[in-house]
Amino acid sequence: LVDSHGTASGGKSWICVPAPGAYDTADFTEGNLLNGGSWIGVTGTFFEKYCDDLDNTVVYLGICEGMKTDGLSAPILRHGGGFVMGWQRVVSMG
Repeated sequence: LVDSHGTASGGKSWICVPAPGAYDTADFTEGNLLNGGSWIGVTGTFFEKYCDDLDNTVVYLGICEGMKTDGLSAPILRHGGGFVMGWQRVVSMG
């Protein structure tokens, strides 16, 4: 379950998380993470690198535009994810 912010641009979708924290600088140069200033964008290549076997896991991307491209879902499914669901558009609650 991913309950955060998200965005899509240039054919990619990102999960947006708060920027403070320790991140491997190689992940930025390899394109696994994107520095958005006050947030970090997690790309599908991050899952390619760090998820070996998701063993039929169900993933819900509760983020804006998480399913606008297959950039997040395809790597999850390739690594054994059983089902990925989410939103193609901007989500507004409340």
